[in-house]
Amino acid sequence: MSDNTVLGIDIGSCAIKTVVLEADGTISHTRYTRIKKKVEDVFLEALDHYRTMHIPFNKIAFTGRGSSSIIGVLDVPLINEIYAQAAGALYLQPGIKSIIDMGGNDAAYISLEECSTYKNIQIRDFATNSRCSAGTGSFLDQQSARLGINIENDFSKQAMSAETIPRIAGRCSVFAKSDMIHLQQIATPDGDIVAGLCMALAESFRSDILKGVTPVLPVSFQGGVSLNEAMAHFLRKAFKINEDDLIVPENSQFTGAIGAAVRGREDKKFYTYDSCELIAGKFKSHKVSSQKKGLELLCDPQDSYIVSTSIPFFSSFPVKDGYIGIDIGSISTNLVLMDAEGRIVSKRYLMTAGKPIEAVKEGLRQIYREIGDSYSIKGCGTTGSGRYLIGDIFGADLIKNEITAQARGAVFVCPDVDTIFEIGGQDAKYVLLKNKVPIDYAMNEACSAGTGSFLEESAHGDLNIQHAYEIADIALSSESALKFGEHCSAFINSDIR
Repeated sequence: MSDNTVLGIDIGSCAIKTVVLEADGTISHTRYTRIKKKVEDVFLEALDHYRTMHIPFNKIAFTGRGSSSIIGVLDVPLINEIYAQAAGALYLQPGIKSIIDMGGNDAAYISLEECSTYKNIQIRDFATNSRCSAGTGSFLDQQSARLGINIENDFSKQAMSAETIPRIAGRCSVFAKSDMIHLQQIATPDGDIVAGLCMALAESFRSDILKGVTPVLPVSFQGGVSLNEAMAHFLRKAFKINEDDLIVPENSQFTGAIGAAVRGREDKKFYTYDSCELIAGKFKSHKVSSQKKGLELLCDPQDSYIVSTSIPFFSSFPVKDGYIGIDIGSISTNLVLMDAEGRIVSKRYLMTAGKPIEAVKEGLRQIYREIGDSYSIKGCGTTGSGRYLIGDIFGADLIKNEITAQARGAVFVCPDVDTIFEIGGQDAKYVLLKNKVPIDYAMNEACSAGTGSFLEESAHGDLNIQHAYEIADIALSSESALKFGEHCSAFINSDIR
């Protein structure tokens, strides 16, 4: 090993990228690890990998917004992300004039002076996204998981095979999600939806970050999102440029780490850590505290909670006449079979998963397996965002909007009710009743802040809570709840990271 081998580390909001830059300039090792737990733990796992593989280095260099807790322990400087991305891009692709960087939670455009090299970087201008993560990789991750499409392989292939590209809002990731859900409810093919999403993100980058201006050519497309071939295609389409004008260099997802390593190799004063054991020892002797002053407890954890069970449930068979109610929501599909006297015979709660027809079919199959042929369906009603599609396919007798259906259901359960708070996967509603009739209501429109889908996606994607039913127990076990923003779920997502 030479005395100038550098481990470059880029810790972003979603992943840790590491590279080993040898003294002769070659990149000998790369490693990309998703952050699914504490950053410190993922970082130490990366070090252990290099130790186990006997991959030596004698310098270490950091960049990325997620590096703050690490550099605080190791007492090393942090290389500016814009500088690192520029250095990495010029190292991989000499002669580029600008950079489009799309990561997990960040997006940036960097314009370079003509004479810039990786040793002599001169940045003419740059622009980044706001705290909102619209137009970044984390939203693509969320939607690929929602659609059940592998983000690393199938997502781009399906987008490139789309025949019709629907319009999806790109200025806000939450609005875009709402548009996608409505497209799913009318059975739009998954490939068309992901193509529309990629096009929306490309257009959003063009308008929000570049303000409609064409990037200086040639431009390097880098960051984790650059591995998505469809995103490169739609960026070229949005800017009306040729394939050779937007370049995706090899190791494009590692440009930040490469830039950090380049800076570490050139610097004579810093980055003297040369042992995985030495670095790990620093963490063992230093307890990193992330405690912040939290909010007061909402309630005494010892309190008991009483859930109304006043709906009569019928369990004896056979049932002569039956009535099916179907609520096709953006996240879940709910089915209830009732008898002629209003008693519940069977009920099902299933995830819609972007396929409302299949979800309803599966719910009906499950009810049939439970009940068999002991009932005769005399009526069917649908509600929810997919009510028209399912109502037409299954020949519903009634198709009712959610406000009416929620009010009728609430009065059925509790005849004296006058106020309804309903929080679903993508919608939240307030309904005021008088004499059992709705007289006023309010609901969210496109934004899903304050609804179930964001809670579940954040718990699973950012906090590694595998099952939705665990959320309540974990939340109520807290002694000091943290205060997040209360207006935009995308901002809350950034705060979590």
